Amino acid sequence: EEAPWRLDLYNERRAIEQKIGNLDQATIDLHFAQGLHGSASYETRTGDDGLALKRYLIAFMTASSLETRNGEAKFELDTIVRNLSTFLSTNYGLENTRMFWRTLSQDPVLNLSQQQLAAQEASRLSN
Repeated sequence: EEAPWRLDLYNERRAIEQKIGNLDQATIDLHFAQGLHGSASYETRTGDDGLALKRYLIAFMTASSLETRNGEAKFELDTIVRNLSTFLSTNYGLENTRMFWRTLSQDPVLNLSQQQLAAQEASRLSN
């Protein structure tokens, strides 16, 4: 049975996949990002906006940190970004959503690739 609100299960899955050793770290991290994305979507549906935002951001940071973004990883990251933008626009308006992505694109904690993704999303929302 799925329990998207149970982050401990995603952490446990991650630990099990690491111990088994038959998956590369990028795949393990992708699975974790997918779980966080599902959890963020669940929290959005149930009205816990603060927790949804937190989980979307962790999913974004995890997926965007992957060294290699194959088709599945790229699709997941694109979906996380779009869903996060939709969540922010719905709750805080389009201008605040653009400002969020512009601010994120200048955050020194993010790597260059993450900053570029944020800038691209800000640009997409401006069109």
